[in-house]
Amino acid sequence: MTASEQPQCPLPSRRQVHAPAHRPARPSRKPQVMLGVVALTVPLVGFASAAQKDPGTEKVLGNFGGHEDWGNAESISDELLAVPAAASRAKVRTPIEVCVAADQSADGARQVLQRSNTIWPLQEGSFTVASEFSWRVSPISGELLQHEGVDLAAASDTPIYAAMDGIVTEVGYNDRSGNYIELTHETDDGIYHTYYMHQWAENILVTEGQAVTAGEQIGGVGSTGWSTGPHLHFEVRTAADEPVDPVEWLAAHDAVYLGEACQ
Repeated sequence: MTASEQPQCPLPSRRQVHAPAHRPARPSRKPQVMLGVVALTVPLVGFASAAQKDPGTEKVLGNFGGHEDWGNAESISDELLAVPAAASRAKVRTPIEVCVAADQSADGARQVLQRSNTIWPLQEGSFTVASEFSWRVSPISGELLQHEGVDLAAASDTPIYAAMDGIVTEVGYNDRSGNYIELTHETDDGIYHTYYMHQWAENILVTEGQAVTAGEQIGGVGSTGWSTGPHLHFEVRTAADEPVDPVEWLAAHDAVYLGEACQ
């Protein structure tokens, strides 16, 4: 089946859902749909019933993806669990400086200072990758759709950080994405938009038009919209509204984790 013959998904894309009425929507690419008989066993990751319309006023810890409560996962850092949801934002100068292992010498391992303009949106050890950028059967429509971001399961209220310097393009809520933040970044290889979805409303610390720096806390992990448990759906799109693999994008921009230090 050619691309032109391929049936189109009846559900709106994330960009179509996000597009506000007061400004023209950017060009939108409808999600690709692959129809046919498929026999796949997949967890219901990052989704809940379309009837769930919680704007984030009540926190509910669900059974995420049919597994244990992610708030109790062993990979969650005990130190991060003690961080208040409304903690003051730590404004970090760009580029961020972290220490990484260098070549060994006769005296043992050395450490060198590495500079980076890009960081992961959650701290290392605070999350588990629950669903990758890939094709999966949608628990909503039953169709094989492309999951256009990466789901990072983490404890409720885990701090979320801006991946790069940028401008807050939009702060909003919809039934699908829950409470979300969109940032726009200008880089040497083009303009990108990053999305941070399913947050609790009270955790959002930024407003539209605000300038943010890489590593600045912008919100906290929640479970609003189509979500079965606390997680961050992190999504990256080009200026042409094409989704890219967030993990590959972070790697291509030499992303580091906030708080990495010399041992």
